[in-house]
Amino acid sequence: MGQISSHDILATAKHCAAEGTEGGARSATSRAYYSMLHEAMTSLEHLPNFTHEHHKNTVGYMTTPAECKNEAFPARSLKSLGFVLKQWRDARNEADYDLIGVTWSQENAQDAIDAAEEFFQRWSDLKASKAS
Repeated sequence: MGQISSHDILATAKHCAAEGTEGGARSATSRAYYSMLHEAMTSLEHLPNFTHEHHKNTVGYMTTPAECKNEAFPARSLKSLGFVLKQWRDARNEADYDLIGVTWSQENAQDAIDAAEEFFQRWSDLKASKAS
């Protein structure tokens, strides 16, 4: 098996959503979030090698211009993407941990998948503008 990519993780999210169950919807949301996290982590060129709290620290890095100043991407874009990542991390936590207080729907799963696709597109656009 080759190395897995953020796109592979997003494909798994879609597979989970296709199950049509609440468990599938919750798993789809979780996988969609992780696809976004890994897309960010592989796209950032100067992300420190965090030893703990990778999720929180990645968001913090992206949303703090002084921390991400060596990146080739506009700080405003990274900050915006960081806030999106934080929003979906919160949703992932709810999907993964709040099994009693919250019902997770196919709409929730599709929202996460749509957000991940947009997140990927925004990164693609940033990389294309950097290359030109």
